Amino acid sequence: MEKTTIKARLIFGGLGLTLILLTGLIIFFNIEKTDNNAPLNQGGLPNEASINRQSATQTDKAPVFGANIVRPASGSVNIGQIQASGTTATTYWVYMPRYMRNPLAVLREIDKLSKVKGNLTMYVHIMPQARPESPDERFHRPDMNEYLPALKQLAADLKGKVKYYSIGNEVPATWTDSLENYKILLAESKKAIKSVNPDAVILDSGTSSGSMGMIVANSLYRAGKVGEAITFVNGYYRLHSGPQLKGLVPVKSEADLKNLLGGSEAQKSITFGEALFTDFCPNYETLQLHFYQEWPYLPVVMSYVKEQMRLHHCVKPVQIWELGYGVDRPADYDLNAHAKAVPKYLAIAQAYGAEFINTVTFYDKPGFARGLYSSSGQMQSPGVAFQTTVTKLTGSVFIGDRGNGKDVWIYEYSKTNKTFYVAWSTVAGQVKIPLVGLKATARAIDGTTSTLNPQAVALTDSPIIIE
Repeated sequence: MEKTTIKARLIFGGLGLTLILLTGLIIFFNIEKTDNNAPLNQGGLPNEASINRQSATQTDKAPVFGANIVRPASGSVNIGQIQASGTTATTYWVYMPRYMRNPLAVLREIDKLSKVKGNLTMYVHIMPQARPESPDERFHRPDMNEYLPALKQLAADLKGKVKYYSIGNEVPATWTDSLENYKILLAESKKAIKSVNPDAVILDSGTSSGSMGMIVANSLYRAGKVGEAITFVNGYYRLHSGPQLKGLVPVKSEADLKNLLGGSEAQKSITFGEALFTDFCPNYETLQLHFYQEWPYLPVVMSYVKEQMRLHHCVKPVQIWELGYGVDRPADYDLNAHAKAVPKYLAIAQAYGAEFINTVTFYDKPGFARGLYSSSGQMQSPGVAFQTTVTKLTGSVFIGDRGNGKDVWIYEYSKTNKTFYVAWSTVAGQVKIPLVGLKATARAIDGTTSTLNPQAVALTDSPIIIE
């Protein structure tokens, strides 16, 4: 049986386990788009032309795909489902006060979770304080005289089992302390862990999906792109904004935009977001992202992050520890739209260089992030799409972006010296794909296959894998 890995995250509250894999399409081509005037029914998806994105660039490293695996409401975790899905990693939250009280219980739980879920690789969130009694409780710098010796012992206990550690969770969204105190926490945590495990990799807390929207919108506004900033905000938060933005979105005017970006929570997000590439940069080795918005905004966020890294000489690997389909209102949830989005999330994340891609959540549970499988453990269409895509993408490297930068998305990958593609389009039309052979095979998100004419490949908003 192929071994899976678990990455560990050190944070201040909550258990999380995640991982994802992608599949692909095999073809060689130059794109000729024809008959692209008929728009697809996007269900309110934002106009692609309003979104700026950089082209993805070639990578030489295959990502790890994981998933958040919390026990379903009825029944138990199904190892067969996890293994069949291609999931090989997950995340675990260590609340340091609990570890201090009973370290053996925490260590046994980590081992059990790894084995029960198919020998997954563990990525660990380090949470300096206890699990909050309510979601409204926030976190601050702990008593370092108690925290640091315990963290050092934990890292020693997990040496050889855990390589990746995240310090805190979604600063600034969960952080009531100063920027300087998080900088100290991050630096001292890194020093403590690496003193006993030099091979460990330290990550920041992970910028929340909501905070990242504020950060990107502010950068557009400061650049004088008022209209683009308004369009971005309204699209980005269309399905998922959270209670903090109630009454602030959608934005209708520049005054509304200034009110949104000038709020205390937005300003904290913006300040910490800038520090991520400056003050915090020396104290983490890999940058962590969380993303729950609609898929067209993922390349926008990834492009922004890569550009800030370049501008501030803070170039780091990127991992996505939380990647999911977020919907606030149950009435807005569309199972079919979710299934179509899953391969797009995975393909885009790999194309933009994410080394760990962790899908939230494997089994459906109460909350805005919808599951791949039902709450009772039954496979549903997003789970089929995930399994189809991850099975193909696992072990592959990204070669190049062959789309047109607007409404045709074609990502090229290589696996065992064979080329394949993941492709879709946001407008109805055809692309010409010159192949080495006379025919190509297309695999749909439901796993079914068909033969297509490479001279006239009909793309829709439902991704296909061509090989």
